Amino acid sequence: AGRSRAARLAGSPLLAWALLPALQAAVYMTPVLRISARDETVHAAVHAALLAAALLFWRPVLGADPMPRLAPLARVGYLLAAMPASDVVGVWLIASAGLHYPHDVATGIADQRRAGAVMLSGSFVLGVAALSAAWGWVQRDELRTALRERAS
Repeated sequence: AGRSRAARLAGSPLLAWALLPALQAAVYMTPVLRISARDETVHAAVHAALLAAALLFWRPVLGADPMPRLAPLARVGYLLAAMPASDVVGVWLIASAGLHYPHDVATGIADQRRAGAVMLSGSFVLGVAALSAAWGWVQRDELRTALRERAS
């Protein structure tokens, strides 16, 4: 099943890269969050969808057979390109004057801004992962060079 056409499509790095920020925008920038606050089934479905999208997003970075990881340099680009895409919702929550989810208005704006800041902290995780991928790429390149030099 992991080698099927459907699995390859679901595991496509481009699809995974686009799906997570699109789903975050759909949840936080539309009435979905308000609806999920009133309906436990919708709330659970939203969490499940966000978790599935996150797993699909990280699969090209961390994945193993049958769906291999991206090449090291592609991994760095994938992660760096995801940073601004994932920040859109966080910036929107911080910059918004109005309250976008059900909450007490007195504390809601501050909570909403904190939530946006937490979402922005995801870029730190992406940056650390990108640096780690870049470091691994440099290390592998140095090892290959050293092995070639020993062989000659």
